[in-house]
Amino acid sequence: MENEKLIATSELCNIRKIRSVLTIAGIILIAAAVGLYVLAYFRNIKYWKDLYKKQAKSVVEDINSHDAEYALSKHDSADIVKKVAEKNKIDLKVVYAGQEKIVAINEDDISKFATKMRRLKDSDLKAYAKEEASLTELFMMYSQYAWASLIAGIVCIIAGILYYKSSRDISVTVTDRRVYGNKNWGRDVQIAMSQVNSVSSRGKNGLVINTSGGNVKFTHIQNRDEIVSAISECFVKR
Repeated sequence: MENEKLIATSELCNIRKIRSVLTIAGIILIAAAVGLYVLAYFRNIKYWKDLYKKQAKSVVEDINSHDAEYALSKHDSADIVKKVAEKNKIDLKVVYAGQEKIVAINEDDISKFATKMRRLKDSDLKAYAKEEASLTELFMMYSQYAWASLIAGIVCIIAGILYYKSSRDISVTVTDRRVYGNKNWGRDVQIAMSQVNSVSSRGKNGLVINTSGGNVKFTHIQNRDEIVSAISECFVKR
Protein backbone atom coordinates (compact mmCIF):
# COMPACT_ATOMS: atom_id res chain seq x y z
CA MET A 1 0.00 0.00 0.00
CA GLU A 2 1.13 3.52 -0.74
CA ASN A 3 2.09 5.89 2.05
CA GLU A 4 2.25 3.06 4.63
CA LYS A 5 4.45 3.59 7.60
CA LEU A 6 6.34 0.56 8.87
CA ILE A 7 5.93 0.19 12.62
CA ALA A 8 7.46 -3.21 13.49
CA THR A 9 8.67 -6.43 11.95
CA SER A 10 8.78 -9.79 13.72
CA GLU A 11 11.82 -11.91 14.42
CA LEU A 12 11.44 -15.67 14.27
CA CYS A 13 12.51 -17.82 17.22
CA ASN A 14 15.41 -20.24 16.76
CA ILE A 15 13.33 -23.11 15.41
CA ARG A 16 16.45 -24.85 14.05
CA LYS A 17 17.53 -25.53 17.61
CA ILE A 18 14.27 -27.32 18.44
CA ARG A 19 14.46 -29.29 15.19
CA SER A 20 18.04 -30.29 16.03
CA VAL A 21 17.02 -31.43 19.52
CA LEU A 22 14.21 -33.58 18.11
CA THR A 23 16.49 -35.01 15.42
CA ILE A 24 19.24 -35.86 17.90
CA ALA A 25 16.69 -37.44 20.25
CA GLY A 26 15.38 -39.50 17.32
CA ILE A 27 18.86 -40.69 16.36
CA ILE A 28 19.61 -41.65 19.98
CA LEU A 29 16.34 -43.60 20.23
CA ILE A 30 16.99 -45.41 16.94
CA ALA A 31 20.54 -46.25 18.07
CA ALA A 32 19.09 -47.54 21.36
CA ALA A 33 16.64 -49.70 19.40
CA VAL A 34 19.46 -51.24 17.37
CA GLY A 35 21.49 -51.77 20.54
CA LEU A 36 18.58 -53.47 22.31
CA TYR A 37 17.97 -55.76 19.36
CA VAL A 38 21.64 -56.75 19.11
CA LEU A 39 21.82 -57.28 22.87
CA ALA A 40 18.68 -59.43 22.76
CA TYR A 41 20.07 -61.50 19.89
CA PHE A 42 23.37 -62.29 21.54
CA ARG A 43 21.85 -62.85 24.98
CA ASN A 44 19.55 -65.43 23.45
CA ILE A 45 22.40 -67.12 21.65
CA LYS A 46 24.09 -67.44 25.03
CA TYR A 47 20.84 -68.73 26.58
CA TRP A 48 20.46 -71.49 24.00
CA LYS A 49 24.16 -72.27 23.92
CA ASP A 50 24.22 -72.81 27.68
CA LEU A 51 21.07 -74.94 27.47
CA TYR A 52 22.48 -77.08 24.65
CA LYS A 53 25.81 -77.44 26.46
CA LYS A 54 23.99 -78.76 29.52
CA GLN A 55 21.91 -81.16 27.42
CA ALA A 56 24.90 -82.35 25.43
CA LYS A 57 26.93 -83.00 28.58
CA SER A 58 24.10 -85.09 30.02
CA VAL A 59 23.70 -87.09 26.79
CA VAL A 60 27.46 -87.75 26.50
CA GLU A 61 27.63 -88.87 30.14
CA ASP A 62 24.84 -91.39 29.47
CA ILE A 63 26.56 -92.57 26.28
CA ASN A 64 29.84 -93.13 28.15
CA SER A 65 28.26 -94.85 31.16
CA HIS A 66 25.69 -96.92 29.24
CA ASP A 67 25.29 -96.79 25.46
CA ALA A 68 23.97 -94.55 22.72
CA GLU A 69 20.68 -96.38 22.49
CA TYR A 70 19.97 -95.82 26.18
CA ALA A 71 21.06 -92.16 25.91
CA LEU A 72 18.80 -91.59 22.94
CA SER A 73 15.78 -93.19 24.58
CA LYS A 74 16.35 -91.08 27.70
CA HIS A 75 16.91 -87.79 25.89
CA ASP A 76 14.67 -88.22 22.86
CA SER A 77 12.88 -84.91 23.58
CA ALA A 78 16.08 -82.88 24.12
CA ASP A 79 16.58 -80.16 21.50
CA ILE A 80 20.28 -80.84 21.09
CA VAL A 81 19.63 -84.50 20.17
CA LYS A 82 17.24 -83.43 17.42
CA LYS A 83 19.60 -80.72 16.18
CA VAL A 84 22.57 -83.07 15.89
CA ALA A 85 20.46 -85.70 14.17
CA GLU A 86 18.92 -83.25 11.69
CA LYS A 87 22.21 -81.59 10.78
CA ASN A 88 23.98 -84.90 10.23
CA LYS A 89 20.98 -86.61 8.59
CA ILE A 90 20.89 -89.31 11.24
CA ASP A 91 17.56 -91.13 11.39
CA LEU A 92 16.66 -91.15 15.09
CA LYS A 93 13.14 -92.22 15.92
CA VAL A 94 11.65 -93.12 19.27
CA VAL A 95 8.59 -95.37 19.23
CA TYR A 96 6.42 -96.09 22.29
CA ALA A 97 5.08 -99.56 23.07
CA GLY A 98 3.04 -99.76 26.25
CA GLN A 99 5.06 -98.25 29.12
CA GLU A 100 8.44 -98.96 27.57
CA LYS A 101 10.39 -96.88 25.08
CA ILE A 102 11.65 -98.74 22.06
CA VAL A 103 14.34 -97.05 19.99
CA ALA A 104 13.82 -97.81 16.32
CA ILE A 105 17.12 -96.86 14.68
CA ASN A 106 19.80 -98.86 12.94
CA GLU A 107 23.22 -99.56 14.46
CA ASP A 108 25.08 -97.29 12.02
CA ASP A 109 22.95 -94.32 13.07
CA ILE A 110 23.48 -95.17 16.75
CA SER A 111 27.25 -95.18 16.18
CA LYS A 112 27.19 -91.93 14.17
CA PHE A 113 24.99 -90.26 16.78
CA ALA A 114 27.29 -91.30 19.64
CA THR A 115 30.35 -90.04 17.74
CA LYS A 116 28.76 -86.70 16.88
CA MET A 117 27.60 -86.10 20.43
CA ARG A 118 31.06 -86.84 21.83
CA ARG A 119 32.69 -84.51 19.31
CA LEU A 120 30.21 -81.69 19.75
CA LYS A 121 32.20 -78.45 19.94
CA ASP A 122 31.54 -75.05 21.44
CA SER A 123 31.27 -73.61 17.92
CA ASP A 124 28.63 -76.21 17.03
CA LEU A 125 26.59 -75.27 20.08
CA LYS A 126 26.81 -71.61 19.10
CA ALA A 127 25.69 -72.40 15.56
CA TYR A 128 22.67 -74.33 16.84
CA ALA A 129 21.91 -71.50 19.27
CA LYS A 130 21.79 -68.93 16.45
CA GLU A 131 18.90 -70.84 14.90
CA GLU A 132 16.87 -70.43 18.10
CA ALA A 133 17.93 -66.89 19.01
CA SER A 134 14.57 -65.33 18.12
CA LEU A 135 12.29 -67.70 19.99
CA THR A 136 12.69 -67.00 23.70
CA GLU A 137 10.51 -64.78 25.83
CA LEU A 138 13.57 -62.72 26.74
CA PHE A 139 14.17 -61.93 23.08
CA MET A 140 10.52 -60.98 22.59
CA MET A 141 10.68 -58.64 25.57
CA TYR A 142 13.84 -56.93 24.32
CA SER A 143 12.38 -56.80 20.80
CA GLN A 144 9.28 -55.00 22.04
CA TYR A 145 11.43 -52.37 23.73
CA ALA A 146 13.55 -52.12 20.60
CA TRP A 147 10.53 -51.61 18.33
CA ALA A 148 9.06 -49.03 20.73
CA SER A 149 12.36 -47.15 20.77
CA LEU A 150 12.66 -47.35 16.98
CA ILE A 151 9.14 -46.00 16.43
CA ALA A 152 9.69 -43.22 18.98
CA GLY A 153 12.94 -42.27 17.25
CA ILE A 154 11.31 -42.11 13.82
CA VAL A 155 8.42 -40.06 15.24
CA CYS A 156 10.91 -37.59 16.79
CA ILE A 157 12.75 -37.13 13.50
CA ILE A 158 9.53 -36.70 11.51
CA ALA A 159 8.18 -34.32 14.16
CA GLY A 160 11.37 -32.25 13.90
CA ILE A 161 11.07 -32.04 10.11
CA LEU A 162 7.37 -31.13 10.20
CA TYR A 163 7.94 -28.62 12.99
CA TYR A 164 10.63 -26.84 11.01
CA LYS A 165 8.67 -26.83 7.76
CA SER A 166 5.51 -25.56 9.44
CA SER A 167 7.25 -22.74 11.31
CA ARG A 168 10.09 -21.50 9.11
CA ASP A 169 7.97 -18.96 7.18
CA ILE A 170 6.15 -17.39 10.13
CA SER A 171 6.34 -13.59 10.08
CA VAL A 172 4.36 -10.54 11.20
CA THR A 173 4.73 -7.02 9.84
CA VAL A 174 2.87 -4.10 11.38
CA THR A 175 2.21 -0.82 9.54
CA ASP A 176 -0.06 2.08 10.42
CA ARG A 177 -2.69 0.64 8.06
CA ARG A 178 -2.49 -3.14 8.35
CA VAL A 179 -0.95 -6.29 9.82
CA TYR A 180 0.32 -8.83 7.34
CA GLY A 181 2.61 -11.84 7.20
CA ASN A 182 2.54 -15.66 7.29
CA LYS A 183 1.17 -18.12 9.81
CA ASN A 184 2.15 -21.78 10.14
CA TRP A 185 2.81 -23.61 6.86
CA GLY A 186 3.25 -20.22 5.13
CA ARG A 187 -0.44 -19.29 5.12
CA ASP A 188 -0.75 -15.65 4.08
CA VAL A 189 -2.43 -13.16 6.41
CA GLN A 190 -3.68 -9.69 5.52
CA ILE A 191 -5.54 -7.74 8.23
CA ALA A 192 -6.59 -4.14 7.80
CA MET A 193 -5.99 -2.15 10.97
CA SER A 194 -9.64 -1.10 10.88
CA GLN A 195 -10.58 -4.78 11.42
CA VAL A 196 -8.44 -5.23 14.54
CA ASN A 197 -10.49 -5.32 17.75
CA SER A 198 -7.73 -6.32 20.16
CA VAL A 199 -4.38 -8.06 20.44
CA SER A 200 -3.03 -10.22 23.23
CA SER A 201 -0.08 -12.44 24.11
CA ARG A 202 -0.40 -16.22 24.15
CA GLY A 203 2.04 -18.71 25.60
CA LYS A 204 5.75 -18.00 25.46
CA ASN A 205 6.11 -16.56 21.96
CA GLY A 206 2.61 -16.40 20.56
CA LEU A 207 0.08 -13.65 19.96
CA VAL A 208 -3.59 -13.49 19.03
CA ILE A 209 -5.19 -10.75 16.99
CA ASN A 210 -8.94 -10.50 17.46
CA THR A 211 -10.70 -9.25 14.34
CA SER A 212 -14.27 -8.89 13.18
CA GLY A 213 -13.78 -12.15 11.27
CA GLY A 214 -12.35 -14.12 14.20
CA ASN A 215 -9.01 -14.73 15.91
CA VAL A 216 -5.73 -14.86 14.01
CA LYS A 217 -2.90 -16.62 15.84
CA PHE A 218 0.85 -16.36 15.34
CA THR A 219 3.50 -18.47 17.07
CA HIS A 220 7.30 -18.46 17.47
CA ILE A 221 7.61 -14.66 17.46
CA GLN A 222 10.78 -13.85 19.35
CA ASN A 223 9.98 -10.14 19.76
CA ARG A 224 6.34 -10.87 20.50
CA ASP A 225 5.97 -8.04 23.07
CA GLU A 226 7.26 -5.51 20.56
CA ILE A 227 4.70 -6.64 17.97
CA VAL A 228 1.84 -6.61 20.51
CA SER A 229 2.79 -3.08 21.60
CA ALA A 230 2.99 -1.88 17.99
CA ILE A 231 -0.45 -3.26 17.12
CA SER A 232 -1.93 -1.88 20.34
CA GLU A 233 -0.48 1.55 19.63
CA CYS A 234 -1.90 1.62 16.11
CA PHE A 235 -5.23 0.31 17.39
CA VAL A 236 -5.45 3.10 19.99
CA LYS A 237 -4.48 5.84 17.49
CA ARG A 238 -7.11 4.61 15.09
